[in-house]
Amino acid sequence: MATLPNVNMTAAEVKAVTLTPDDQTQINVITKAIMDAFTTLNPADDAATDAANAATGVRERLMGELALLSAEQEFEADKISDAATAALAQWKGAHNLVPTSLAQFAVELRRAMHPSARDYVVDALEDSRELWEQSAQTDGHPLRKAFAKRYHMVAGSKGVLQAHIDADKPAPKAGTPDKRIATDHGDASDPYAIAGAKQSAERHDPKAAARVIAKLCKAIEAIRQEFPVGELDELLLIAESLDADTFAKAKAKAAIEAAKAAKAQERTAKARTVLTAPAAGKGKAAAIENALDDLTGE
Repeated sequence: MATLPNVNMTAAEVKAVTLTPDDQTQINVITKAIMDAFTTLNPADDAATDAANAATGVRERLMGELALLSAEQEFEADKISDAATAALAQWKGAHNLVPTSLAQFAVELRRAMHPSARDYVVDALEDSRELWEQSAQTDGHPLRKAFAKRYHMVAGSKGVLQAHIDADKPAPKAGTPDKRIATDHGDASDPYAIAGAKQSAERHDPKAAARVIAKLCKAIEAIRQEFPVGELDELLLIAESLDADTFAKAKAKAAIEAAKAAKAQERTAKARTVLTAPAAGKGKAAAIENALDDLTGE
């Protein structure tokens, strides 16, 4: 079967295409749509912060348009991913390089077009403005603590769109950490719920703890340069010796010890129940109770 060309098609022609079961046809259509978005964005150099900020509105519009197109044409997740890769390759072939901002935008478009997220994109972008403003007027700006920018709150790797994608993923096997941002679409639509879950996860993440220590080391070093106190050298040595692996091992050891203590407490409770049963007699039961108290230190 002949495939559709992925160049020289207008946006209207792309939208008018009736997809067939042919995989390459769908990939070509999606690739063309993404390439059109790249061309429209015309990303500035990464160092041009003002230009990048001005382009945020364009990014949001394009994300909304491609999400609607994805829903209309029922694009499949794996085809979207393949098309995003193909679009970046085409851009590199035409321009000899792929700016970091463009590569990141490809990832964000892939999230926006994903079957689990595309129906929520337009509302998420519209709602984000009011929610961000409300948070800015609240003590501590809670959303700002979890997300660097409003745009990241929606399109980022820990944002609303990824949360919707995670909501349709199966739960992990027992004993495996659950790294999903949200487990249902209700929570996925709520940036405050996502922010809370994100901050909670970071408190339990050894890598996040290591990042805090790394920042602490820089702060100690800066203070030591200004105030050469000997104890700061020792403090810095200790802090520099701590990494994510150290925290992970300590956390695992503490969990094992806690589990052992819980089992020991459970065994003691069962023994107390059995030995102090009415059949044992009141006097005998009291003696056993006292003996157990002596053994457990209660």
